[in-house]
Amino acid sequence: MLYLGTCRYMYDFKWKSLLPRLHTTREILYALQYIYRIKESKQALDKFGGVLNWKDRQGLGNYKYGDFNTVSINGNGFLNNILPDKNETDIIIEVSSRGIYELVKPQGSLFLNKYYCDRDCSDDTLDRLRYVSLTQSMIESDILNIRDLIKVVFNENTKLHIISHVNLKSNGDYITSRRVLVEFLEEICKQHKINFYDPGKFIEDNFESPDIKDFIPVNHYTNGFDKVKAWLEGEIYR
Repeated sequence: MLYLGTCRYMYDFKWKSLLPRLHTTREILYALQYIYRIKESKQALDKFGGVLNWKDRQGLGNYKYGDFNTVSINGNGFLNNILPDKNETDIIIEVSSRGIYELVKPQGSLFLNKYYCDRDCSDDTLDRLRYVSLTQSMIESDILNIRDLIKVVFNENTKLHIISHVNLKSNGDYITSRRVLVEFLEEICKQHKINFYDPGKFIEDNFESPDIKDFIPVNHYTNGFDKVKAWLEGEIYR
């Protein structure tokens, strides 16, 4: 099993992980499209960044594909062309956002990881980027492309699993953008018979009056992680 998503579900799980801090369907689709030549693609993007006068700390490829400096990637030898196994039975993705940046260039648009741009880019660079909120039709298209692509990249029997963002109430009310995304993902997965997992619903079913600040105040679980981990592994591995 191979996981692509944020670092929330990367560590201490039974599955292998790859390319951390991918938040949107578009970033995950990019990674899967180039997964067997991603080193070369990153090098080409870094070189192209020089043409665009890209002067920020990370190369342009890092903003498209995730964090190449993390131990989970270098430790797995990913940049040394130790490639994913074509016999992977299951691909697990987490979809936690619809926000992404667009870099418009003469050859067409390049979508970039918002997390890394916000963290590492200068104000001058951010001024060159356009924020894009992926529409429901774009997300559905990405998911169906991912579903079909993994059967080409890996094998015909490879199954897709989607983990949603954690949708919990904050001071008595759901965060609207998060609720809408999770409900839409569930609807799409039901419609297309894709495995779907909603950690927020699991927490609500197993904890009394949970509030998001008590479980994920920023990015990571501060409470309930062991139960969520056991539930996810139990559901996906059964």
